[in-house]
Amino acid sequence: MNKYKFFIILLIIPAILGATKYAGEFLSLGYGSRSLSFGGIQATLPGIHSFYANPAAMIYAPKTISVTHSYIFSGEANYNGVAMILPEQNRAIGFGLIHLGIADIPNTLDALQDYGGDGLPNTGDAGENNGILDPGEWLDYDQVSYFSDNDYLLFISYAHTFKQNLSWGVGLKGIYRTIGDYSAYGVGTDIGLFYRTQYFDAAAVLNNATTTYISWSTDNQEIVYPSMKTGLVVKAPLSWENTTLSAGLEFDIYFEGRELASQWSVSELSIDNHYGLELSIKDRFFLRGGNNYGHLTAGGGVRWRSLLFDYGFMSHEQLGATHRFSIAYFR
Repeated sequence: MNKYKFFIILLIIPAILGATKYAGEFLSLGYGSRSLSFGGIQATLPGIHSFYANPAAMIYAPKTISVTHSYIFSGEANYNGVAMILPEQNRAIGFGLIHLGIADIPNTLDALQDYGGDGLPNTGDAGENNGILDPGEWLDYDQVSYFSDNDYLLFISYAHTFKQNLSWGVGLKGIYRTIGDYSAYGVGTDIGLFYRTQYFDAAAVLNNATTTYISWSTDNQEIVYPSMKTGLVVKAPLSWENTTLSAGLEFDIYFEGRELASQWSVSELSIDNHYGLELSIKDRFFLRGGNNYGHLTAGGGVRWRSLLFDYGFMSHEQLGATHRFSIAYFR
C-alpha cells in the first residue's frame, strides 16, 4: 500500500468512528498560495484567503475572484477552491467553495481469509476470526475494493469596520463529507478581528466559535472545539523604490490537549506557530519563505495587469510535499 494512503486511512477512520480530537484537521488546510508560502500565516494577512481565514481582514482585501489548486500528499489528494471577495467602503462580503478529494483508497476488510491455521472456515481452530494474518491464512486480493473520501466546505463571510483601523467579521461555513458509503453534515462559525496601521497588522480569530458538530450517517458525531489564531505582521519600506519587506508571526491555540501533535502543549492548552517573510517589489513581484508547524515553506507571485499568479510550497517528511497554485482576477 502506498505509504501516503496509509496515513490518509489513519486520518479518516476516526471520523467514521466518531472520534472528536483532531476532528477539524481537514478544516485547517488553508486557501490560496500566498498564505502557504508565507509560513502558513493566514489570519493576519489580508488576501484572497481572508473569507476563510479571518473574515474581518476582507475589509483590506482587494475585490477579487480567485481559484486555487493544491497538490498534496505527493499527489494522492486534490484540494481545489474558488472564491470571491467584494469589499465596499466600510464593509465586505466573501464567498468560497473548497473541495478536498482522495480517490482509490483500498478497503481490505474483506481480503483477509481469517480461517485459522488449517485454512478452512468454521472449524474453530486457533487464530480463526481473530482479525490477524496468522500462519496458514492469506489475503485474497480479488476481495480488495476501493473507496473515496470527499470533503466540501461552503463559506459565507461578512466584515464591517468597527472604528478607525479596526474591523470585525463573522463567517458561516457549511460542511459536507463523504467516506465511501457514509456521509456527514455540519455547520460552523468563525469570528475575527483585524487591526491595521501603516507599519503593522494584528489579528485574532476564534474558529468554530460555537463548537462545530459534524453528524454522520452512522449516527456518530464529530465535535470540532473552538480554537484561536492570533498574530502580527510588521511592514518595513526599504530604500528601493516601492519595495516592502514584511515579517509575520502567528500562533494557533487549541484547548483539547493535543500533546505531541502540537509544538507546545501544557495540560489542555496546545500551541503551534507560523512565521514568514515576504518581499514585495513595486507591488508586482513577490518572494516569500517561512516555517509552518516546523515545515519549510517558500514561493512567490507575479502581478500582470488585473491578474495575480501565486505559487506556494511546503515540505513534509511523512506526507510528502505540498504544491499550491492560485490565480486571482482583480477588479
